[in-house]
This record gives sequence, structure tokens and C-alpha cells, in this order.
Amino acid sequence: MKYVTANEAKQAFGQVMETAQREPVLIRKHNRPAAVVLSAQEYDRMRSVNVAEFSRFCEVVSQKAKKKGLTEKKLSKLLADK
Repeated sequence: MKYVTANEAKQAFGQVMETAQREPVLIRKHNRPAAVVLSAQEYDRMRSVNVAEFSRFCEVVSQKAKKKGLTEKKLSKLLADK
């Protein structure tokens, strides 16, 4: 991963975007991470991985809840009680 300051990114944004096609570019502001620029392709890949991972997590939680006796009716009642 390449690192640049916010000022460097501002001055050479075209170069930052070009570099981001090959690797993520972390932009620092006041020596702290402020943003990451990455290619649209890499963003889409990461997003799809996160969606798939979340779906697997939900399935695991659902199976555990069913094993412990949680039904749609019980869940509705739990959510309605406030």
C-alpha cells in the first residue's frame, strides 16, 4: 500500500488515481490515516466479499436460534415488547 499526505494527494490527484488502479493509496492528514483510494474493481470485490460473509453470519445465527427454539412467532413477540 502506498502512503501520501493529504497535501500530496491534492497536488497529484491524477497520480493517486493511477496508483490506486494497482494498489490502494492511504492518505494521511496530520500523520493520521484519513482516507484510502482504491480502484472501483477492488471496491466491488471487497463489497461482494463483505456481503457474502454477512450472509454466512446470518445463516449461522439463524441456525443457532432455531436450535434453541426461537421461532418467527417468538421473535415477533420479543421485538414487539418494549
